[in-house]
Amino acid sequence: MPDEVYMPFVENCDFISALLEQLRTDYIYHMGIGRILELYEVYRQAATKILEAYSSEDKPKLTQREKEVAELVVEGLTNKEIGESLFVSQNTIKTQLKSVFEKLGVNSRSLLRQYFNEES
Repeated sequence: MPDEVYMPFVENCDFISALLEQLRTDYIYHMGIGRILELYEVYRQAATKILEAYSSEDKPKLTQREKEVAELVVEGLTNKEIGESLFVSQNTIKTQLKSVFEKLGVNSRSLLRQYFNEES
């Protein structure tokens, strides 16, 4: 925590919140973890509002390939792994993912996961 880099932890807090709570309870980096959890609450609320706004409008249309890429991202695969499984380059995956992000109005893999998890 000396570098005060919080956002990578905030963006992935869905996956590590239990660990952070345990560390905070054990009083390890108490102040830094408290700040991460505060930021996460704001981040989560903003993400929810964004998803609600998109849910109330006509849903963006993804191509079949964009859906495939998005589903593999949601499963946790890297761009390299997705490219290998779809027999395309990592650059093609990056381009497809950029298009998915733009169409869905998200800017990270964690928000993409939230978008698809709320769709289910």
